[in-house]
Amino acid sequence: MIEEIEKPSKRKKTNYTSPIMAVALLLFVVGLAAHFMYQSSKLTDKIKEQQSIRIELKNDADKDFILQTLKAKDYTKLVSYVPKEQGWKEMKGEMQHDPSLLLDENPLPNIIILQVKAEKNTPFHIGLIKKEITQLDGVVAVEYKEADIKLIDKIISKLTLSGAILIVILFLIAVYIIASTIRLAIFSQRFIIRSMQLVGATRWFIIRPFIVKSLFNGLFSGLLASGMISGLYFLVEYYFPKWNVFHPLSYFIASLVMIVLLGILLSILSSWIMVRKYLRMKLDNLY
Repeated sequence: MIEEIEKPSKRKKTNYTSPIMAVALLLFVVGLAAHFMYQSSKLTDKIKEQQSIRIELKNDADKDFILQTLKAKDYTKLVSYVPKEQGWKEMKGEMQHDPSLLLDENPLPNIIILQVKAEKNTPFHIGLIKKEITQLDGVVAVEYKEADIKLIDKIISKLTLSGAILIVILFLIAVYIIASTIRLAIFSQRFIIRSMQLVGATRWFIIRPFIVKSLFNGLFSGLLASGMISGLYFLVEYYFPKWNVFHPLSYFIASLVMIVLLGILLSILSSWIMVRKYLRMKLDNLY
């Protein structure tokens, strides 16, 4: 009897083309936003790791011990020793006259240049690192550009927050579009659904066709968005090969898979919520 009731529903078909395209465009923008955030993160990591800490040593300091100590630390990206003779030579090359004509001896100290890993290059961690290095025997002073580190950290926070807000807004728009489509589909078949309930159809039996349809719609949206992103990347790679947008390739492939899964998840979740909502409605509200 349930099968006989389902047959008339085939006459009224909901157009899913527009929602699929709309969700695909939203997933496309989400993918680009995620890629932008990832590339921004990689760029800021490079900038942060280029920031160095300047460690001045005493003339009789055990540089080998200090170098080995710093190399063993988990925050160290790169560490190098610059003797005062090298610093004196570099200063002579930068100045228009020979400083030895004015000074009797080399006033420059021996220094160690420390580059910190990006994840440890925050104002909080740098403060702890400075305090730790200052306590080493033979260290005179520890200097770093505190203002630059704070500025970089502030920019990263703003970019992350802006990207997260954008992605959340796009998710909500996608859910609204899918929910509106499901609402129309349910409305066109509301009497059939009610008849199915009256003859004893289970809730899952009624929800299942909408979930299956949403699964395929989400899959098509995700594949379409992935295809658009891939096409855009190939164009960028062709005209701007130095940008190396496919690097790393594993991230690019993983991002495409995530977009497809996200499209499926959004569609199924929205459909599940909307159908359950309408199944709880009173009979008078359907007319």
